[in-house]
Amino acid sequence: MNANRERIAKLQQEMKAEGMDMYLVPTADFHQSEYVGDYFKARAWLSGFTGSAGTLVVTQDRACLWTDGRYFIQAAKQLEDTGVSLMKMGEEGVPTVDAFIQENLPEKGCLGCDGRTISVAEGKEYEKLLDGKEAVLKCGVDLAGKIWTDRPEMSREPVYVLDVKYAGKSREEKIAQAEEERGNMINEHEITKRAYQQAEEIVEASKKEARDMKIGAKEYADELLQQVDEQMKRMGEFTSGSVEGIMKDYQQRVQSFNAGLEQKRQILQQNRKELNVNRSNN
Repeated sequence: MNANRERIAKLQQEMKAEGMDMYLVPTADFHQSEYVGDYFKARAWLSGFTGSAGTLVVTQDRACLWTDGRYFIQAAKQLEDTGVSLMKMGEEGVPTVDAFIQENLPEKGCLGCDGRTISVAEGKEYEKLLDGKEAVLKCGVDLAGKIWTDRPEMSREPVYVLDVKYAGKSREEKIAQAEEERGNMINEHEITKRAYQQAEEIVEASKKEARDMKIGAKEYADELLQQVDEQMKRMGEFTSGSVEGIMKDYQQRVQSFNAGLEQKRQILQQNRKELNVNRSNN
């Protein structure tokens, strides 16, 4: 039997013992590095595909490997006789990893993985994906490690600081830049938050004023809310450019928004004055 077939079969036995219906093996180490050391090449060891990008998903009766167009030829050759099906990412009719899991994981089933090799965001996405099936994510077991008896040792090389000629900027410069960008992002968030709060306050005040004047409160409030929503959507569409550009754009939009609301307020006040005059004459 092909060595990779044997490894997949052993993995399926371990899955069964752990109560797992499906097992996910990404190409990653504990730090989400782009290129991983030999200790972390479980996906390559299991499947036989040695490319730098790919995800292996194993069920109780099949194994599939996803990779992108750079590796289609290499993967097709290396997966011969392994029993692993090549899933060509982006090709018509080929499901994504998430879609495959959603379609093939049974109700109240279990998806397993070595949780140290997926990010927190990925883990949350998988949990969300499984909610609809009342399934669970079991990420505390490294099944590949159980059957990979001659697994290379984890790297013991010392950590060193990368020279600035390779890094482009010193650690201090990068920290300062990150802090500056964080401050700008907070300011950007506060501007948007204040705009929403101000809009809500004005809408509520306008509703009350409209009720006092016995005019169409609902119609006016709906119109005003629609204007607010449109303004906020336009603000949200600005996703490119420098942080400084984003800040200036937000400030201009908020100023324009406030000017429009002030105009509406003045119209309401004028209408109320005219209404009071009419009441006095009657």
